[in-house]
Amino acid sequence: DLKSRGWEGESGVLQIRTTNALGNYTRDEALLVTSLTLIPGPIANLTVDFASYVTGETGAVRVSFISSRNSLDADARVSMTFGSDMLLAAVAANSASVVDASLTGSLAVSVAGQTVHIDRIGGGASLPAGQKVVFEVT
Repeated sequence: DLKSRGWEGESGVLQIRTTNALGNYTRDEALLVTSLTLIPGPIANLTVDFASYVTGETGAVRVSFISSRNSLDADARVSMTFGSDMLLAAVAANSASVVDASLTGSLAVSVAGQTVHIDRIGGGASLPAGQKVVFEVT
């Protein structure tokens, strides 16, 4: 299997050539094949559960999903953007925890506007595509 790079965007120019079996005679070639656009894989089985669904309450958020096409590397970032009516000021820097044993290592949390970033910061292994990811942010 051919593995593309691990991020979205243009692949760069490709070259394709057909030759005889010995490779010493070119039959056809395309030296400037247009770049291919690589797209991120879908997130499957996403659930976002709040500790409390009562208005005005503060509590943890548990997130679960399956990265269906790509691995979740040891230095990966998961970003969640919440609506403007959600108050994220109380989210602490070290408030993410691993809930599922398949996700190993430490997590760090940062907030930029309405986006919460969960970074894998070390000690963990890459999680293969198709594995369930579960973590909690408080």
